[in-house]
Amino acid sequence: MKRVSPEFARCYSMFRRNPERWFSNNEVATQAMVAKVTARLATRTLAEGGLVEVMRLSPAFRYRAKATTCEGNEQLRRQLDDACAVMEIS
Repeated sequence: MKRVSPEFARCYSMFRRNPERWFSNNEVATQAMVAKVTARLATRTLAEGGLVEVMRLSPAFRYRAKATTCEGNEQLRRQLDDACAVMEIS
């Protein structure tokens, strides 16, 4: 990931603040105050990066922050933490 948008940072921060809760994409969009398409992109990117878990349910998948990070996703997590700090997103 080369750049972190404020919308993406808000999605990541929302997961970080609520580590035990499962969210649908619609809930991510509402809680993070982003468009639904942005929420879908953010959850997909975070899942591919290994920062959120995915529960494949019907009709909508659910996502939550992973309890622990692994070595492979540490760089992405650090980049997102730094972006949240710079943008003052908590």
